[in-house]
Amino acid sequence: MATPPPNDFSNHLAKWVYKESLASIVLVKLQPKDTAEIRDAVNQLDPLPENEPKEVHEQNVIRRNRDCEEVRCSTWFVIRATENHLDMLTCTHSLDHVFNSASPISAKRIGELFEVSVICDHCESKFHDKKHKERRWTTAVVTEVDCRKDLMLLRVEIGPLRKNCKDAHHPLRLAQSFPPPLETIVMSLWPPFKPQTACVGETSHHSREFFEVFIDDPEAYTMKLFEASILADKRSLGAPMLNGAYEVVGALHGGSMTNLCYFISIDDIRNALRQWGVIG
Repeated sequence: MATPPPNDFSNHLAKWVYKESLASIVLVKLQPKDTAEIRDAVNQLDPLPENEPKEVHEQNVIRRNRDCEEVRCSTWFVIRATENHLDMLTCTHSLDHVFNSASPISAKRIGELFEVSVICDHCESKFHDKKHKERRWTTAVVTEVDCRKDLMLLRVEIGPLRKNCKDAHHPLRLAQSFPPPLETIVMSLWPPFKPQTACVGETSHHSREFFEVFIDDPEAYTMKLFEASILADKRSLGAPMLNGAYEVVGALHGGSMTNLCYFISIDDIRNALRQWGVIG
């Protein structure tokens, strides 16, 4: 049977953007080092009520222990590549149980609480194709954090990475401006162990204030939010939103339970990377 001709619904540009981005997307795993230490940190930030009924208290303790034992995952994307290392960006939102506005978390503290490792799309594909017997994770280090802007920078050394993957991991370019409303955008995301997930949507408002969107804000976020009509998985925080020129225009913050999602704006991303010395 002949292949049907392409049409306006074939999404050729969106498919190209998505495929080009795959080598730049990684899954990051944050494995708790010491559950008791994490639990102590969480209890200091958010103490459990002492006067609640015994059964309620026991259930809350079980729930808290489960949260503190959970391996946190998020989507990261390569933002800079040098001869010696790769820098990758995501949001801090996946670790919001261990910080708040009064007690922001540092890169050093994250390293004390979690073992950080990454896997790229090449290694994940080889694992699924039975070319690798097990997933090949590479150790990484969080180097910068801005809790108020919900951004976090990760570094992976090329030497250890090359032992697991010899393919290229190109950095994604940053857009110079926001797309206008109703512009088609692509999101390349990686929910835990569901690689190569792709979504297409449309831009909406380019500069929402946090209080316009979310009622609770214990972290006192100050970034601007880019609004888009697109589906997302809440376990893919940090996934990049890409325009038709294959440029980053935002990083997923939240909103996956509605038909609108919210992204950290490109201006906030650019300002943070400039402050950290990643871009000029």
